[in-house]
Amino acid sequence: MILLLGGTTEAAPIAETLTKAGFEILLSMATSIPPPGGLSPGMRLRIGELDAQGISDLIHDQEIRAVVDATHPYASAISAIAWTVCRRTGTPYVAFDRPSAVADGSDIHWADDHAHAAAMACSFGLPVLLTIGVRNLAPYVAEARLHGVKLIARVLDRPFSIEACSRAGLELEKIVCANGPFSVTENALLIARHHIGVLVTKDSGDAGGVGPGDGVSDRGNCPGLGQGDQLSRRRDLAGAADLPDRAGLAVLSQGRPGRVRLRCHQRARRLREQHLH
Repeated sequence: MILLLGGTTEAAPIAETLTKAGFEILLSMATSIPPPGGLSPGMRLRIGELDAQGISDLIHDQEIRAVVDATHPYASAISAIAWTVCRRTGTPYVAFDRPSAVADGSDIHWADDHAHAAAMACSFGLPVLLTIGVRNLAPYVAEARLHGVKLIARVLDRPFSIEACSRAGLELEKIVCANGPFSVTENALLIARHHIGVLVTKDSGDAGGVGPGDGVSDRGNCPGLGQGDQLSRRRDLAGAADLPDRAGLAVLSQGRPGRVRLRCHQRARRLREQHLH
């Protein structure tokens, strides 16, 4: 059996591709968002966050022969844990990574981390839209208060998202709950509705909903801020169709799984002063 760590929209088609190739799949999801299209024959689902002990127990109890990591590009913690457990137990590890949505030379303004992005975004005194999830809201809330800036966060329509926003100090009326992926038109309408001056997002790839380079900034007359992954640790695969061969090789492998660190975008440039009136 293969343990597939989900978290991206591609997890379900990856699982289906692997089952069609003859693998039994245990799909692990941190949240209760159901896989699109349901479960295929040969696929089982578990829900809940995993730690190192949990992954070790699954490998032992379910006789896992390989781990396929299809978690979110920014879920560095679980990927690091999975990699460490696989290395310790000698379990092959194969990772799927979305291709970047950002081409070299595209008109995106980069920040090194969330603290940097928060300071940059709020320094212009314009309304800010966050599409970064709920784990790193605190620096944006603090900077928005410091500069007297309106801050809107679009998050998953789940109770834990509201709770995380509340803990970070974000008022209920400044939270937009919705499930992606989102079209450029939907993003532009949201920008217009809240008179957004700066959009903060992450390069989660084309399948990630909002991504730098998707035309949102141009459509909304709104500068875009992208936060790049400083601890990128995955191998960039061409797509889900490649995974059966790679997983099969991993299952047959007797050595330690390989790990390739990707180059992350570090570009930074001055924000445009143009914004939506």
